Amino acid sequence: PKGKLVIYTGPVDSYFAGQGFESLEYRSINFHIERYKNYGFYQPNSVVNYPGKEVAFTRIVEYKHFLNQQTPHTVIVKETTTDKGDPYYPVLNERNMELFKKY
Repeated sequence: PKGKLVIYTGPVDSYFAGQGFESLEYRSINFHIERYKNYGFYQPNSVVNYPGKEVAFTRIVEYKHFLNQQTPHTVIVKETTTDKGDPYYPVLNERNMELFKKY
């Protein structure tokens, strides 16, 4: 609307879809939930990233850390990347970088 501020938070290529540009390639995430009974903390921090190829996942999130929860149990979520699913992050490759400049 004229004179109104609009903040769009979706994928940039979706916003400009009507202008005929190709879509960006995106990385999506699969979430694998694991529950542990009578298991204190699984890891020393709420989020631990694993950028190497030594493991099949990229990050583990342990939510018990966020609110200083006092419970003998814990839940972790391991994240793995995939090229199928909801668009979380644009792939940082040359094609995407050139296409992004057109938007």
